[in-house]
Amino acid sequence: MQETASVWVLTCGRGISCGVFTTRELGEQAIKKYGLRGMLTQYPLDSLTYDWAIEQDLWKPKKPHETEPKFIGTFSPRTPHYHYGLESEAPSGSPTQPDE
Repeated sequence: MQETASVWVLTCGRGISCGVFTTRELGEQAIKKYGLRGMLTQYPLDSLTYDWAIEQDLWKPKKPHETEPKFIGTFSPRTPHYHYGLESEAPSGSPTQPDE
């Protein structure tokens, strides 16, 4: 994620967030402390992920439904995310995962 104020959100089962952290490292400490399984995702502050992706020139709507509330509310940007406690603690193999 480019130079934008952000937080790391930990999601553990059923899509429910169980923690929000200022750094990835703090999120990983909580995961290790409790042996949690889930996904740690970086999100921009003070912005919808939809707006952020457009502002960063990462994506732009091309079809009419891509500007509707249902689409915007479920939009998933290309922000860094990591899976823990599943197959491994390595970054996801998703094409949206940044290089490290």
